[in-house]
Amino acid sequence: MKQLGENDPVLIKALEDIVQTSISEALLQKPVFTLREILPHKTAVDLKGLAKASQVTGYSKMKKAELVDALCDSLPNPDNMEIALNCLEQQEWEFFKKVAKQKQLSDNLVFVDSFVTAQSFGFLQAFFDDGNMIFVVPKEIRTVFADMVRNGTVDRIERSVLLDCYAQAAVNL
Repeated sequence: MKQLGENDPVLIKALEDIVQTSISEALLQKPVFTLREILPHKTAVDLKGLAKASQVTGYSKMKKAELVDALCDSLPNPDNMEIALNCLEQQEWEFFKKVAKQKQLSDNLVFVDSFVTAQSFGFLQAFFDDGNMIFVVPKEIRTVFADMVRNGTVDRIERSVLLDCYAQAAVNL
């Protein structure tokens, strides 16, 4: 059986595919670090989807700037964050926690499945700049997440994610 090596074309192609898929989900710019800086780069359709998920009232009639303002207020809500974070799969949860511990994480070999859900919730943003994938949890989200760590909410989420993982394993027995 052939060993995969660093010059193996199959391995090189697989790694290129991982990077290209991640780039397709990223903002093509230098990273920014707050919701107010990140959200204006999203489309109005994406912002309306975030607003609907965040239970922003009247979002369907709002202009883009109004959506950004409303989301800057609603996304860092601890109760909504807990509900949304409970929806993450284990690999998504682990990646979110890893990024939330720092200002940014640079890693070109992150599978899109590790970040796309948290990004769709507005809790994480991928950037591609100067040949690098950079992941950011906005400052406001990191602040709320740190409070959730201190008050035990993250422990509850951790148990929920593990229970979901065990349930999926039991179904597949």
